[in-house]
Amino acid sequence: MQRDVVNSEPCWEFGEIPLNQPNEDPIAGEYFKAEALENAAAALVRESYQNSMDAKDDAVVEIRVYFSSEGDKLGNEEYREFFAGLEEHIAYENNGLYNRPELGESMGFIVIEDYGTKGLSGDIEIIQDSKIDDSYQNFYYFWRNIGRSGKSGSDAGRWGLGKTVFAASSRINTFFGLTVRKDDGRELLMGQSTLKTRFINGTRFAPYGYYAINKNGFPPMPIEDKVLLKQFSERFCLKRQGRPGLSIVIPFPFKDITPQKITTYALKHYFFPILQGRLKVRIESCDLKYTLDQNNITEEIKNTQLFESDEERLQLLAMVELAEWSITLPALQYHEVKKPGAYGSAPKWRRDLFKDNQLELLKREFDENKPIGLMVPLAVRSNEGEEFNSYFKVFIQRERSTGKGWSQYIRSGITISGMRGLESRRGVMGFVLIDDKFLSELLGNSENPAHTFWNPKSESLTYYDKGPSVIWFVRDSLVRLVDIFSESGTGEQPDLLRDIFSVDLPEAPLIPGGDKETSKGKKGEPDFPGIESKIQPFKLERIASGFYVRNNPESSRNPSSMKVLIAYELRRGNPFSKYDPLDFDVSKDPITIAAKGIQITKNNNNEIEGMILSPQFDLSVTGFDPSRDLRIWVNAEMEGSGD
Repeated sequence: MQRDVVNSEPCWEFGEIPLNQPNEDPIAGEYFKAEALENAAAALVRESYQNSMDAKDDAVVEIRVYFSSEGDKLGNEEYREFFAGLEEHIAYENNGLYNRPELGESMGFIVIEDYGTKGLSGDIEIIQDSKIDDSYQNFYYFWRNIGRSGKSGSDAGRWGLGKTVFAASSRINTFFGLTVRKDDGRELLMGQSTLKTRFINGTRFAPYGYYAINKNGFPPMPIEDKVLLKQFSERFCLKRQGRPGLSIVIPFPFKDITPQKITTYALKHYFFPILQGRLKVRIESCDLKYTLDQNNITEEIKNTQLFESDEERLQLLAMVELAEWSITLPALQYHEVKKPGAYGSAPKWRRDLFKDNQLELLKREFDENKPIGLMVPLAVRSNEGEEFNSYFKVFIQRERSTGKGWSQYIRSGITISGMRGLESRRGVMGFVLIDDKFLSELLGNSENPAHTFWNPKSESLTYYDKGPSVIWFVRDSLVRLVDIFSESGTGEQPDLLRDIFSVDLPEAPLIPGGDKETSKGKKGEPDFPGIESKIQPFKLERIASGFYVRNNPESSRNPSSMKVLIAYELRRGNPFSKYDPLDFDVSKDPITIAAKGIQITKNNNNEIEGMILSPQFDLSVTGFDPSRDLRIWVNAEMEGSGD
């Protein structure tokens, strides 16, 4: 059904908040700031490219990124018609914008367009889920939902938060979207702005505003006036020209989003689909034009100047070489291991997963620096009894020229950038590739909003039987395989049973106002002579009136939980057994606990416990008596690393 909106003028409109509703400030963009993405350029690349690949229609998705330069910035008279109704909200002081431009100044912009995609298809009038049929309602989920997505299965994006990156890349937290839909050929334009709740002239306005056809009683409707759409396309240098897909315009972008950074992060996060020929990236401006594709990716890595070090560049070049080899590897040349357990059992890496003489062959190839490709079958079962035969692939090579170890985890084309694997293993690299839809769905359900980490504690895994064990099995595969391949074939193997019988020793106690001292040998404290401790997965450091526990980047192990015991040091005896609640209680003033990447599950008396949700975690506890020394005991529980 088409509504009569011809006589309505396009404008920006923010809804009014009724008196019986509370104030609300959007926080969706904060997910990306908190999830260890390097910067705004990295977030923009990861999210926009992934949205385009999820909407692919052709074998190859092409993304064009256009940067305005001094020569084609828009003057106030050229862009103000597209800001009608927005000016007073941008000019208002308490709107949440911390780097706000003056709307009278010239405006730069960034354009991101995809081709070979379907565009935002679906019914443009749907405003609630109950009206959705089985078709994929891209338009509804893109414009009428925040933090909710219609994606499922092997789609890489799930949280419906990717579009918040577009607004977060703008100094006015605003973006436009023009789409041409493949199914009906319609060309539609809308815009979205996200600000804090604010009072203007006695009216309380909602955070979200839309550039649209706004009629009382109706949701914001897309603009279809062909004259205005043509004018918009010309002003913002769009090249859509009737081809299906989505064009995003980011006005007043932050200055640190540059062509060089976009190029660097495209190479780092999307080298695999570029190598496969599934993705091409065009970077353009008035005086710049080049393309990243499978034919020139190696040269672009060599020429790009923004890598943090030469070692990082060499690592990526070596990884690209291994990835190129993997793409051409015939199916019959994979080393397929045995399925690790039947449906419903927790998969674990064991040496008996390898077939007769297979392990000896793999060790020899690994020692000879040959690339290795493994096919790992998996049995996945839902809690409802539905069973799937799935798999993933692992590629490993000893490459001493790359220095410290390096690993990548790639699911449905997107690099899960916050995962660690081989970083503590020098001279070896590898990547895990998940392209089977069943396993991709399970892993995707465990991801954080920024797609940087697989969380075994995710509530979404409750649908799967032994879901967390599957996560640990896939996450640990690189380290476990390298350790198995590195074992000596004969003679003593002192580390062979380390994962069964070793104990995580506590870090040395922290002494505020003094140096660390060893706890070994003290009565009543852990002491395991003859057992060599692994590299601890955490570091313990002194800070003013307290201490700081954080992840250890030198450790490849990912702890699932942490327990901390605290006591004031004594001249004699065990300070933990003689702890007095009158000394302090971590749940009460003046003790302050701050945690990042950790969900605190217990904090009372002298104990703190928590579940670790991110590889980059930290815990700071302050407020202790600065005139007294502290004894700290930390223990991290590991998951998924046993044989």
